[in-house]
Amino acid sequence: MFSLSGRRGLKWRLLPAIELLFRAVGRRWVDFYAWMLNRQEKNNSIDKIIKANKSAADKHKGLYDLSTTDTHLRFLLAQGLEPQHVFVDFGCGYGRTAIPLLHYLEPGLYTGIEISSERLRMARDYVDREGLQGKRPRFVESKDLDISYLPDASVDAVWALTVASHMPLVDLTRLMHAMWRILRPGGWFVFDFIASEAGERRSSVKDFEYPAVAVRQAAEAEGFRVSVVDFQAGGEQPPEWGYPNCVVFRIEKA
Repeated sequence: MFSLSGRRGLKWRLLPAIELLFRAVGRRWVDFYAWMLNRQEKNNSIDKIIKANKSAADKHKGLYDLSTTDTHLRFLLAQGLEPQHVFVDFGCGYGRTAIPLLHYLEPGLYTGIEISSERLRMARDYVDREGLQGKRPRFVESKDLDISYLPDASVDAVWALTVASHMPLVDLTRLMHAMWRILRPGGWFVFDFIASEAGERRSSVKDFEYPAVAVRQAAEAEGFRVSVVDFQAGGEQPPEWGYPNCVVFRIEKA
């Protein structure tokens, strides 16, 4: 599934140099990362992912593990998601959270946003395979952190599963500014990130870390009410949020 030969392979080690080439011609981080994801998924398909899940049902398959998707829905229901809510799945990938959400939400209320055209190809195939076209999902390929294609105060809830950890803080700050614009009063945005105690840093070519206080301050500067999702106090944690130094914020528009 991953065509870049793993983190110790030659192709992986070449990625920083490729990113520099993107920068040299005036491209942004998100342009490089979209290219990287498209390389990763160019020979993949939803049929391959489903087959791999069936053949190794007792093993966790990370990004491609379909057994965790009901956990995603249960978490969102615990956050207050209702069938009539307009929901945005920011960084929807190949649609693994889209499927249970489309079963739950009323038609026309789900929007999945993704920078990778290859992952959106698989998401649309997944919807077709599950016979959910009648739920009228909207999939948007976009690198626009301003989310200018969505109207003001038009969305009830947004989540971004393991997305912010793959963007610099300046991009996350810009995204939160857009969230303030598109969310209705009382609307909320849940996202995770890797917390750092020593300022913003990159732990790999695609992983960013920053202090939780910096993220909180950026959200509060927009006007959001910020809370930390504390799974130790109860509630079911999506397995994807079990990584070291993971912090999950819920920011709500007052």
